[in-house]
Amino acid sequence: MIAHYDMTTGEVITEGGPQDPATAARTEASLGLRLVSVEETTATRVEKIGLPADVADLPVDLLISRWS
Repeated sequence: MIAHYDMTTGEVITEGGPQDPATAARTEASLGLRLVSVEETTATRVEKIGLPADVADLPVDLLISRWS
């Protein structure tokens, strides 16, 4: 027997099991297009650390002293 749990509350899901991903996609697509809010945009943003390629040539001691 396989038990399904709600990952946020830890409760056992008894009715119908997990939703089929194909059914979920059709349900969301039927809602139509909408604009994304500012909060949703900032929540999905991935922060990247941009370092120049010249950093690879610097000694490790210099890097540690510069960014610590």
